[in-house]
Amino acid sequence: MTPEEAELIKEGMKITNGWLEKAFGPAIEQAGGMLGDWLEDKRNVLQYNRQVVAHKVKTIMIEENVTTKEISSKVLFPLLEGISLEDDETLQDMWANLIVNYIDSEQTLCITVYPGILKQLSSQEVNILQQLSEENGEAVSFELFMQRTSDGDAVMRNLERLSLVEEVPQTVRVRDYTRDAESTMEKIIENSGMYSLTIFGIHFLEACKR
Repeated sequence: MTPEEAELIKEGMKITNGWLEKAFGPAIEQAGGMLGDWLEDKRNVLQYNRQVVAHKVKTIMIEENVTTKEISSKVLFPLLEGISLEDDETLQDMWANLIVNYIDSEQTLCITVYPGILKQLSSQEVNILQQLSEENGEAVSFELFMQRTSDGDAVMRNLERLSLVEEVPQTVRVRDYTRDAESTMEKIIENSGMYSLTIFGIHFLEACKR
């Protein structure tokens, strides 16, 4: 933990304890102690998460003999925040890959929004993105994801919001009763329930791989 982070936690505890004292009076001593323990635990978790991802980054760099370059603060600070908050191993692997791709001198990755995107994803959402990636551009039915996730609708809405997936209109053949029983015509279904990765989604996943 940096001196700046330690000072922020100290100030946060001071402000919060002052507010609690006004609200709860004599009970503040016990509450303040619990809050201090929680902040200490939280600090240890954040530090542990950073260490885990740092070890993954170091392993990749040694195994692949990566030569490094500097990255901008617009990327660096979101990266540090993201790895501190992440405790899922699959997502930690993605963070490590993303970091290495940013600092690898042989890579041209310069888009600054990827850390902000990755920070908003759950392991469940990442699993869906990886499934779509394996389809090589083919659209997949939303119903399939509904069967595999606990909250499929919210998951797909979030992935759409982040511009990682898109619903693909489907063209179907239907009977044209204005002519005769054998005649058919094409009909475009906008709300098809079929999804595929966007170009942005494809590039994002590539940035999180090695």
